[in-house]
Amino acid sequence: LMPETMEGDTGVLSKSNTRKEVVEMVVENMTPLDWSVRLIDRLPYSEQEDLEVQTRAVPPVSETDVDDKRGVVAWRFELLAGASKSVRSETVMTWPLDQVLR
Repeated sequence: LMPETMEGDTGVLSKSNTRKEVVEMVVENMTPLDWSVRLIDRLPYSEQEDLEVQTRAVPPVSETDVDDKRGVVAWRFELLAGASKSVRSETVMTWPLDQVLR
């Protein structure tokens, strides 16, 4: 579920582009058993000096660079029978106005 994606320019003295992505995942245990869950996802990261990436996750990420793969993260938690859990990440990417995000 990606409830929010916004893109536009920001700034007064120096202009820059900004893109915000919000992703929410819901894990639901529909079994009569409790489970240990490891939820794996990927988050954007920057390999360019001018691209700034800030990410916030709720709950916080349990593992980063899973299997030595940059940007791959994981959450670990116990999920009781019949319960559900929401995991949300917000990423803000900022880069100079005269450049293109690829």
